Amino acid sequence: MFAITNKHAGKVRVSRQASNKNYVKHKQKSVKKDVTLYKKLLEPQKHYLKEGISPEKYKSILQDKCNKGHHHYKSVTDEMIDALVSRYETKVSESIEKTKALRKEKEKKRQMRKMISETRAKLVEEKDKELRKEITKHLLYLGHVKKKDNEKDKNKDKETPTQEPTEKTNLSELTSVIGGKYLEAHDTKWTNLYQKLVTDRNCLKFDIADDADWYQFLMNGGK
Repeated sequence: MFAITNKHAGKVRVSRQASNKNYVKHKQKSVKKDVTLYKKLLEPQKHYLKEGISPEKYKSILQDKCNKGHHHYKSVTDEMIDALVSRYETKVSESIEKTKALRKEKEKKRQMRKMISETRAKLVEEKDKELRKEITKHLLYLGHVKKKDNEKDKNKDKETPTQEPTEKTNLSELTSVIGGKYLEAHDTKWTNLYQKLVTDRNCLKFDIADDADWYQFLMNGGK
């Protein structure tokens, strides 16, 4: 009988690199971090900051724990207490300044959204009036719409306003007005204006397709 000295004997696939590599297990040594007393006492400050405890109350808490002889507080000196309170005051002031900055930024964004909303509503309303006026002018010129006759009892100088297309007017109603099922070539101009009037995207009324350009257009007050 021959002794089998090869550890990979009988295996179908053996990696040449794995077979030639000697595995040495190294025992990892756990390294303990030396935590000083001062760093240990800094840990509760996070909890006190979340609770909104003032520096005066924090100092009284430290002194109370020192007087009662709590763990980690038996060897605390007055200089260490002053250092802890000083650091805590700095953290409190930084937190207050950060909160003020966030509120200021939030209010600024709210005012900006309000200004953009008001500007958009004003510009869209003016544009809709302009589009209705242009559409009515083209319809009157082509003879699709006629002015209403003035009533005899009213003053002749006062003319009855023409019926302008509204946003609720659809294409079938307009084709019925012009007396045909299909739009003619000379109707292209006013139909394009009509499409702008009834579009769901307000930016298309101003020939702006990109949302970023539309936002910048409103930021500039429509210029």
